Amino acid sequence: MPKVSVIMSVWNNAPYIVQSVDSILQQSFQDFEFIIMDDRGSDNTVELIEAYDDPRITLHHNPKNMGISASLNRALELAKGRYIAIMDGDDIALPEKLSQQIAFMDAHPEIGILGTSAYHIDANNRLYDVQKQQLRDEAVRYHSLIAPAFYHPSCMYRAAIIKEHNLRYDATYKSSLDHHFWCQLLQHCTAANLEAPLLCYRIHQQSSSIADRPLQTQEKQQTAKENITRLIGEAPSEEMLKMVEFILKKTPCTLKDISHIQQHLLQLTTAFFGHFSQHHAAVRAVHQNWLVKAAMAGKSPIQKLLRTAYLCIRHPFIMLAFLKRRAENACWKKRQLRHAQSFIHHFGLTLKSL
Repeated sequence: MPKVSVIMSVWNNAPYIVQSVDSILQQSFQDFEFIIMDDRGSDNTVELIEAYDDPRITLHHNPKNMGISASLNRALELAKGRYIAIMDGDDIALPEKLSQQIAFMDAHPEIGILGTSAYHIDANNRLYDVQKQQLRDEAVRYHSLIAPAFYHPSCMYRAAIIKEHNLRYDATYKSSLDHHFWCQLLQHCTAANLEAPLLCYRIHQQSSSIADRPLQTQEKQQTAKENITRLIGEAPSEEMLKMVEFILKKTPCTLKDISHIQQHLLQLTTAFFGHFSQHHAAVRAVHQNWLVKAAMAGKSPIQKLLRTAYLCIRHPFIMLAFLKRRAENACWKKRQLRHAQSFIHHFGLTLKSL
């Protein structure tokens, strides 16, 4: 039995599929099976995959286009590994991704889902950003109440938990199926992200984060509503749902809205701390980031300056902590960009400064 099952659903990924498949086959950890589901696209993606002569690859053809949820669910049923690693047909896994995630999960048997931070690349393979995810379980859990806390193709799952609780991707979620799945999984295990960016996450016009943004936001709102209901024991008020909308849609808000956002975030945080008591600082940092980013959304540079002054007066500790984290994150990004030089040429990427 392989230790890891890497699963991928492909549909019209021809421009990027070779780099994605190569990045898995070239992993430093080699004890894996690679299950690829053909979801009946119209380009030559399948022909490119069939050109590989590697016994670790098994290509399965869906009887028709079934959508990514059903396709991944078929792959979950076929997977034989102790761990299940997700991969997308347009992203790139760094060579140490599997080995570092396996080492962490072997050392932490309580972890059921593990993601990583990620570099952002565009359609032309240019590296232009790097994003660090929440690292500790409680910060991941709190962040997941409203928004995704993982990059889907960075995730590794513990197969035993998925099988024990018969967890599957919900086909009613067309764009934000991953976030909904993680929230179900988090009810049965703890979670973490590795700080190291071990994935090149591609953002382009056909990616769901851009092409399906309105639907994705709508589905995230529905998942947030379910999460908050589960946390507080009753359906959230319309005012709290409005707060969720401001955070997810990043639409401009008034000064009065900022006060309401803070009020409902405090209510949410208090309820959360009633269930989880560790690492308050990391959870509060998520709370503070949401407040500041919602307050700044859609503003011009001058308006953002005025909002910064307002928040410094009304919420000085929140603003100072936010600015400190921004500075620390900028330093982290510079370090990771320097580290990225070691794999840029390996994948034929063209470096663009952050």
